[in-house]
Amino acid sequence: MSRRARVRVRTSEGFRQYYVSGSMIGHSPTEFRILFFRDSTEISEGSIEALSQPSVLREVLFEVVMSPVQAKLLAEQLSRNVEQYERVFGKIPAPGGERRPPEAMYT
Repeated sequence: MSRRARVRVRTSEGFRQYYVSGSMIGHSPTEFRILFFRDSTEISEGSIEALSQPSVLREVLFEVVMSPVQAKLLAEQLSRNVEQYERVFGKIPAPGGERRPPEAMYT
């Protein structure tokens, strides 16, 4: 019978919480990189007068780098948690609009 070590969790002194509107993911043979960003709409005088489209400012807040093994574990944890959420609160609707990969992302 194996015994597990007790794990204590605490936040670091510099802990910060962010609200993000999306992420971009890339990988190499040795690591996965996840950039988390927040989008905001920049409205110009022209867009108010319907002369031009508003532009979107995508601010990258932070990047997480992890091994392929950790990335796979994270994917499994996210999948399990989404399933649990949907059992309690109902199906999460698929995002609308055109979905396309961001320009100049890692592969």
